[in-house]
Amino acid sequence: MNRRWRLQLGALAVVGAWGLLPLVAEAVTGSHNMSSKAPGGQVCIVCHAPHGVPKSPLLWNHVLSANNYSWSDWVKTTGDTTLPTNIQSWSGSTKMCLSCHDGTVALGALADGTVFDTRKMTGHNLITTPSGDLKGNHPVAIPYPYNRVKNTYNGITTGDLAMQSGWVATPTKVKIYIDAAGGANNRGIECASCHDPHGTANPNYLRDSTSGSALCLDCHTK
Repeated sequence: MNRRWRLQLGALAVVGAWGLLPLVAEAVTGSHNMSSKAPGGQVCIVCHAPHGVPKSPLLWNHVLSANNYSWSDWVKTTGDTTLPTNIQSWSGSTKMCLSCHDGTVALGALADGTVFDTRKMTGHNLITTPSGDLKGNHPVAIPYPYNRVKNTYNGITTGDLAMQSGWVATPTKVKIYIDAAGGANNRGIECASCHDPHGTANPNYLRDSTSGSALCLDCHTK
């Protein structure tokens, strides 16, 4: 078999393993599409690679920050749900987002040691302080009161006050995540609950419109 056919078959195998990879690649828009700078002009390689990556979930290919993350202004939500202090070690996807958005890692720093873009996130795109303080940001990596019952997510169980009215039971326009270790009621939220990293028609990668606080009202009813 000649080299050309081997390459084509290899590409088909990767696509088969990744399912809808071509559709995802086409959807990457805006600042997240760094293909003009990435090795070989590859769309996906900045965040994902099929082989040799240190984080198997999502086949994550971007260097992670050394920060752990917490909130200096509060330890519980107004619904009495405890905020996490283990985001870096948690299996959820938020630490992937923060690997760029805490401003400590180069935008083009890949798992194999390649750094194709030395810039770091600045300005309004920074979500944390340089030390990983998430002060002033919506909670992430915490349970959502899905179906209006207590859920356990990232080892945290929904607070008692969060069981009162004020929540959409089963949100549909935002993405509610599942924690396989969380038992029967195991739904929670991450950065990508509200933002689709592959791009949307809405500003800031939002999963729903900002008109009339539509995104907020996808979960909150008051």
